[in-house]
Amino acid sequence: MKNQDLSAGQIKDLYKVLKISSVEEIILKTAQIHRTLMIYYLDQEGLTDGAPYEIVDIGWVGVCLAPKFRSQPVLKKPLNSQ
Repeated sequence: MKNQDLSAGQIKDLYKVLKISSVEEIILKTAQIHRTLMIYYLDQEGLTDGAPYEIVDIGWVGVCLAPKFRSQPVLKKPLNSQ
């Protein structure tokens, strides 16, 4: 199936489904779980200690390429080094 933009009617239909209280509750509950896991992960990786850091979203293409580059460092030196 090809990716296609939703029509105006499809967007309205989707909005109606998303506003159903049980669907909205599931979405919010799932988001809270993923938020908690993300905060735990960032803390585990030392990204909540106050030091500056950057996050780069490489998207799904990066996921596809990840096994090939897993053993290679992302940066040769820190961004703020001279």
